Amino acid sequence: MAEDLIIIEDKPISFRTLGKTLPKLPKTKKWKFIVKVSEFSQFGFCPYTAWHFSHGTIPILRPKIEQARTVGKIVHDKLDREHEKKIAMLPKATEKTRLDRYKPLAFSRNLSVCLYHRPFLYLGKIDDVRREADGNFYITDDKTTKHLPDRPWPDQLLQVWAYCAGMASTYWRRYNARYLCWQIRYLDKVNREALGEYGGFYSRTRHETLLGSLENFEAIYQGNDSGFEVNPNKCKVCKFGDGCPFKARNQPTLLELGKFKPLDEF
Repeated sequence: MAEDLIIIEDKPISFRTLGKTLPKLPKTKKWKFIVKVSEFSQFGFCPYTAWHFSHGTIPILRPKIEQARTVGKIVHDKLDREHEKKIAMLPKATEKTRLDRYKPLAFSRNLSVCLYHRPFLYLGKIDDVRREADGNFYITDDKTTKHLPDRPWPDQLLQVWAYCAGMASTYWRRYNARYLCWQIRYLDKVNREALGEYGGFYSRTRHETLLGSLENFEAIYQGNDSGFEVNPNKCKVCKFGDGCPFKARNQPTLLELGKFKPLDEF
């Protein structure tokens, strides 16, 4: 699982190698499945969030959830304004500086990326992207919290790793870099001060974990119940509430209810 990989450091994948190995985006405007990276990442919280996103379940916005959303938006808007002021003072990138991997580059916040994993298209916006003098891209995702956690949550890892893959998939032909480094930056939700961060290289092990999570997410998204164990403690705080047919595995699965066909029948 994703939470086990925070302590694993194997050899990172080069930026261009990763970009070349990822599927090329087809020239089409008709997509069977389009998913936000932020929605996919909830797979790290509970695999069956995939089913809710695919079937339009309306989440229960408890006061704390709504408050956290509001605070997070305020913090991100403030960071966006500060970052854009800095970007405005920097010279614009040229073809020469884009291809010089050791030339530092700063990007506008909320850089759009896409990741194609047939037949799914994943779309996301990265909070902060920069290329440092060491030749590496740093992919940063900002999170608001009261306290710095002992380690990143699984859904946060999947989100920032998907951004890394999306960065390579979208920009490997236009920009040059050595490796991708992921960072999760935690900000105090009251005073917006930095509490700390976790990060590391985007490695082969992490990429394989991301691909495996994508496959499992897509299976459930399309109606295939893969028999994942559900954490009752997570069910208690889940925003999809008591209506979830997978809650604590105490109800029949969707396949048993006859509502969906196995994946091989699609």
